[in-house]
Amino acid sequence: MLKVLNGLTAIRLTRKQKRKSTAALPPVLKQDLGFPQLYGALLQVITPSGIQASNSHLFKGAIFGRDSLRVALDLLPRYPSVSELAITSLARLQGSKSNTLNEEEPGKIPHEYRNLFVGSEKVQQEQQAIMKTLAKQWGWSEHERELCYYGSVDATPQFIRLVCLFRRQYGDEILNKEVLHRNGNLISIKDSVLAAARWTAAKIEESEICLLEFQQSHPESLKWQVMRDGSTAYLHPDGTLANVGAPIASFEVQGLAYDALAMAAELFIQERPTEVDQWLSLAKKLQASTLQLFWMEREQFFAMAVDRDNNRRIRQLKTITSVPSEVLETSLFDTIEHDQRVRYVEAITRKLYSPDFLTEAGIRSRALRHFGAIDYYDYQGSGVSWPVMTNAFALGLRKQGLCRLARDLENRIINAANVSGSLNEFFYVTPDGRVNYQPVGASHEHESEHEVIYGTSIPEHIQAWTVSAVLRAKLTQSENNEELANNDYARLESELLLQHGVQLLETHEVCDVSSRRCRFLINQTEAQRREIALLQREGHIT
Repeated sequence: MLKVLNGLTAIRLTRKQKRKSTAALPPVLKQDLGFPQLYGALLQVITPSGIQASNSHLFKGAIFGRDSLRVALDLLPRYPSVSELAITSLARLQGSKSNTLNEEEPGKIPHEYRNLFVGSEKVQQEQQAIMKTLAKQWGWSEHERELCYYGSVDATPQFIRLVCLFRRQYGDEILNKEVLHRNGNLISIKDSVLAAARWTAAKIEESEICLLEFQQSHPESLKWQVMRDGSTAYLHPDGTLANVGAPIASFEVQGLAYDALAMAAELFIQERPTEVDQWLSLAKKLQASTLQLFWMEREQFFAMAVDRDNNRRIRQLKTITSVPSEVLETSLFDTIEHDQRVRYVEAITRKLYSPDFLTEAGIRSRALRHFGAIDYYDYQGSGVSWPVMTNAFALGLRKQGLCRLARDLENRIINAANVSGSLNEFFYVTPDGRVNYQPVGASHEHESEHEVIYGTSIPEHIQAWTVSAVLRAKLTQSENNEELANNDYARLESELLLQHGVQLLETHEVCDVSSRRCRFLINQTEAQRREIALLQREGHIT
């Protein structure tokens, strides 16, 4: 049920949640730097069925588990109603049986859900066409209203994290809440967490290296079942793709899995002590295996993933990416020896806070040194900066006590939103650091007049996790809470800020940057032709 709350439509809160919520509009946001539509944008991605991934062409009306959970975590301290919507909507869709075609498994949180209707309104022809295309891959009849696909390894542990963090902040009431599952049964959120924890534990037990891995179940399922799911996301430094014929473990997923097992254990310690002991033992083994298999001593950094070679031997994907930054938000390093923890946090921070990654709009998805590995701008490569990834890094820095660096990243997120005047999915960034704030597709008649890049996608507008990233950054900075710095990193922060720090742009500065922003066109046709050729060479498509 919806109601107006301080100018923002929100899901009805319980009395307890109302007391703890800080939903009032902060004064600073009334004078937004060129971006007064922020709360309105949030409303555009909230539907009665859940949080849609965007309000643009590709993802309008689509609920992605991973995206919903990221939005919910960003807004949890201030808008628990949004977080509760994510929890209940995903619990309703949670896997309850096994199906190879759509990769459903009991306890598994879905990757993508689409419906022919959003509320009482039928989705547009474009979204209907997307559903029909996906139906051929994941087994959906046109006579059905719903399409649900479960090819995601990270959504399930992230769901556990969200519910347990919600409980810590707002109490046990959420656990007893019941939802009507899509199979017709009533289930409680606590039962949903239990099923998710059992799925997570079972998958780790199946792994010969005690990690939470993924592998596509058939050729039409997603290759990379994690946040970086673009066609070329998991790339070796020589430009070859990871081996999809064997299990793959992505580094950030291990942090989520560690948290999920530990948090689920906290929740069920009294009721299920035997299972809890199993989960805690698995978490400890997973932690040890992760630190051993992913650390690259020569690079003083973590590999983005481990896959298998053609002889099924474990090997690292040594491409330098922003993936390790996302582990800082988890508890994976919390229980290791102090000096080792400091070493890992410093290593990740130094690598990401360097010209290899930093841009005025945020961090690159893949290090700049790998820009030549692919001859076009791929979806999550060296030439793109995603606000959601910069936001995750900022949240991780805050958790580790590097609050001044976190604020610097938040400045970049806010500045990029204000200069672009939009909430784009990502920004293209050239090797020399120029940001394309207003992406436009190339047409033959105009290509000679503008600089053209070969990019595979035009970013979606009003992307949900970009909305939540900008909103979280602004709310965090406006509250002026006393930040708890970690003295272990004080010198590191001062050094990196002196070299790379940026300030939040004032209104006149935003206008000045906007007037000078570079404008180049995106040739998708050529980029997609090059990507198809690469995938054919790698045997990923025929």
